[in-house]
Amino acid sequence: MGSSLEKWKNLTQPPAVVEFFQGLFERVGIRVADTGEAFSARHLGDRIEFDPTLDERNVDYTVAIDSAQIDRLAEHVQTGKLDETEQYRIVSALFTPATAAMLKSPVLSHPTLRWLAGVEDVIHVHLRGAPNGEKEFQHTLIYANRQWLVVPGLQGEPRRVYKLNLPEALAYHRRAFAAMKTNTWSAWWSFARWYREWRKGVSLPKVN
Repeated sequence: MGSSLEKWKNLTQPPAVVEFFQGLFERVGIRVADTGEAFSARHLGDRIEFDPTLDERNVDYTVAIDSAQIDRLAEHVQTGKLDETEQYRIVSALFTPATAAMLKSPVLSHPTLRWLAGVEDVIHVHLRGAPNGEKEFQHTLIYANRQWLVVPGLQGEPRRVYKLNLPEALAYHRRAFAAMKTNTWSAWWSFARWYREWRKGVSLPKVN
């Protein structure tokens, strides 16, 4: 059968698949829960390169998956495209660790930027369009003690609720990731202004 890393190294990478991952990471860590494997992948624009080592200090974020997910994704990659079902599964695996990595920036904990963006302190996020038979992906953002926590599932009483479809989730992820990589006040300021407008179409405040 071979390891998960070997399976990925031996796959042809169709341009449409490489393009889908563009802007979602530059270097991502991968941990395979049921086999204990750990490796990393680097997006080079025209291809994705795999490294048999994982240094979590040098990746954008790390995702935890199992070998069945890798096998399923490999099957889709061989077809040359990713259907909406597989895109949903990919985004649901990336979204929580990517959001947590972005929110580690001290800029996003700054009161001025939070005021500009109008960000509440407890936020529920729903990713709509779950494949038949699978649970809808959800996570919670909590701001406390001048830092953000991102936890799977729905926790606490939200001040705002987001319900995103795949294009909306991908737009947010790519925009936030670009700001994270630039990591300047002007980049975050621009992101905050974009976010304030974007959220009008994908969320509602919840009044207790």
